[in-house]
Amino acid sequence: MTAHGTGSAGPSVTGSTIYLRRVKEAETDFDRRLAETRADGERTLASIRTETEAKLRAAREEAERRRDAAVAEARKEADAEAERIVVEARLEIQKVERAYTGVSALPRERLVDAMFGGIGDGTGSS
Repeated sequence: MTAHGTGSAGPSVTGSTIYLRRVKEAETDFDRRLAETRADGERTLASIRTETEAKLRAAREEAERRRDAAVAEARKEADAEAERIVVEARLEIQKVERAYTGVSALPRERLVDAMFGGIGDGTGSS
């Protein structure tokens, strides 16, 4: 007699074996699906990472192009402003030279004052 009170051990052992086999199949199937899901997740993450890195690289390159263009434009504007200042200074020098043509031995201070109107010395034009 068995522990279950039957005269033969066949039916309860067979039922337990089938149950254990089904549990094992379910565990195996779960492990397989879990591994597939993890692999899919890793592939998706790798794809997102690659795409994000490419977008960051493109954004950096675009930012560098824009910065370089802005610097070039600022340099161009600064050069143009410097050229305007030089031209204006030359014109002022020519005006002063024409105004004082024939005046002998004009002191340097008066020439500078005449050219720049006393800028920076607090006295103004005389």
